[in-house]
Amino acid sequence: VIPAVLHVFLAGFGHAFRYEAYLYLGLLSALLPSLLAQLQKGLANSLPVAACIFLTLVPLGQRGGKALMDIPGAALDIYRQQWQLAHLTKTFYQQELVVANDIGALSFYGDVRILDITGLGSLEVLKLRDPRVDRPQALAALAKDGDAHIAMVYADWLGSTPLGWVAVETWTVPTSTVLGGKTVTFYATDTTEILTTLARLEAYSRNLPPEVVRKTLVDAEGKPI
Repeated sequence: VIPAVLHVFLAGFGHAFRYEAYLYLGLLSALLPSLLAQLQKGLANSLPVAACIFLTLVPLGQRGGKALMDIPGAALDIYRQQWQLAHLTKTFYQQELVVANDIGALSFYGDVRILDITGLGSLEVLKLRDPRVDRPQALAALAKDGDAHIAMVYADWLGSTPLGWVAVETWTVPTSTVLGGKTVTFYATDTTEILTTLARLEAYSRNLPPEVVRKTLVDAEGKPI
C-alpha cells in the first residue's frame, strides 16, 4: 500500500506501463489469496474480492490491448530514430562521450559514453536541476570536460542552445508513437567540430530509412544557413 500511495503522489503514470505495471501485479498478488480463501467459505463470501479483481482487470485489459496495438508503430519509431542514432555513434564515435537525451537504444547498441541531459543516466546532470544553475552552460561545461564533440537531442528538451554549440542538422521521422519528439537536432559542441560533424552525418545518411527527412542547417563552410 505504501509504495502505491507514494507512486500516486510522487511518480508518473500512463506511458506503456513503464511506471505502474508492478502496481497491478502487486495488487493482484494481494487479492488472489484472499479470493481463494473466501471461495473456501462459499461463493457469496468471495463476491466482494472477486469484484475488486474484476475492477482491476478491466483497465488492465484496456491498457494492455492498447499497448499491444501500439507495439508495431513503436518498434518502427525506434528503428527510424533511436536505432539510427546508436549506429551513427557506433560508426563514428566509439568509446567517445556523446550528449543525448534518449539513451535506451544508444546504451544498448552503441559503444559510447553518454552525457544524458535529462539526468537519468548522468548524476552530474541531475544535480543541475537547481534553478540557480545556468543549466545550458553547465551542460556545455560537462561536455567540454568529457571531450564530447557531438550532441544529438530534442531541441526543446535542451532549452536554449549553449554558447559555442552550433546546430548542424536535423533528422525528422514521420510518426511518433513512443518517441520524445519527431525531430532530433545534431549540435557540434565547438565550432572546430562543425565540418567533421556535417561530414559524418552526410556519410551515414545513406543508411537512413528513406522516410527520415534530413535538414542541413549549415553550409559547406560551416556557417549557419
